Amino acid sequence: MRIQIPQSGDLLLEVFLERKDPDMSVIIRVSPNMAAAELTICVAGIRNISLSKEMFWTTFEVIENGELERPMNYKENILATVLEWSMLPDPGAAYLLVKPFYSRNNVGVIFKDLTFTILFRDLKIDDLSLEYVINGHV
Repeated sequence: MRIQIPQSGDLLLEVFLERKDPDMSVIIRVSPNMAAAELTICVAGIRNISLSKEMFWTTFEVIENGELERPMNYKENILATVLEWSMLPDPGAAYLLVKPFYSRNNVGVIFKDLTFTILFRDLKIDDLSLEYVINGHV
């Protein structure tokens, strides 16, 4: 008996919303042509999130169990990015995360509605850099 595997190139991928938590994940069928913007829209739609100009959501590539995170360009190919993870020392430590993106252009709008603490709750600061600033070496 011969098993036929479809050659469509689609991949089922777990994507997290706002944080890496099993309760905050969705499974998305990623086509070879899917861009980061399309993935963001799909995840937002599944989780009933209204996308707006005031709150800009985007897809982030997260590697090294959250130590490195970068917003993906809206045109960036999802499948190509995921396939590159095979070259990492621990490919299982990489994942995609859809969350609000706070840029220089929308921080002013956010400060009107949120407190400083909430805005920067995930901000990581290198202790040496902070000590350098506190001691007046800036």
